[in-house]
Amino acid sequence: MARIGINIPNELMKRLEPLKPELNISQVCREALAAKAESHEQMIAELENEHIQSVVGAVWEQEREYWAVIEVNWEASGYEDAAAWVRAAKWEDWEHLHHRQDVIRNQERSSWDVPPPGLEGVKGFTERMGEFWSRVRREDDDFLNWFYEEHGGIDYAVAQREYMTAWLSYTNAVWELICQKREEHQQKWRSDREKARRNRPEPEVPGHILADIHRGR
Repeated sequence: MARIGINIPNELMKRLEPLKPELNISQVCREALAAKAESHEQMIAELENEHIQSVVGAVWEQEREYWAVIEVNWEASGYEDAAAWVRAAKWEDWEHLHHRQDVIRNQERSSWDVPPPGLEGVKGFTERMGEFWSRVRREDDDFLNWFYEEHGGIDYAVAQREYMTAWLSYTNAVWELICQKREEHQQKWRSDREKARRNRPEPEVPGHILADIHRGR
């Protein structure tokens, strides 16, 4: 049998003094602890009841549907839209992008704080956020109460940071490939020019002029 110690407040101990002759404190404690354990076990059994589990499942299913409305993978959207932007962008769009990033750096602002140059037919963060709010507004009042009171709405800054960090990561990686191709082209051009310089024909007098010279002209 395990042994434990308990602390009893002095005031309570004074109240128990008259009961000492007939009081078995250890027995009282055992009975109280046994009752507490039984109560807890009964509660657990009730929670595992099939009906309770059904109720819990129904409530969670409703909340799961709510979460499906607001759970947006902003990072995945950023990569997807960046890939679309890269396919549509012209050289001047890349120049515009890097000029804008230079301005942002000079202003000591975060690179994800400003949307990239928009292209027709290509989604950006503004369009993605508009899609999000369209889904939210189509829901009923119960959902809106849950969204604002329980979930606290949406953290716009966090969403923008996740989206733009992914967007810039993709476009910067593509820009590095572009720079690599440009450097390879310039190296080849310089190499070809040097080869052409080395292989240029040596100056010589045309044969018909030499013939005239030999004839004494």
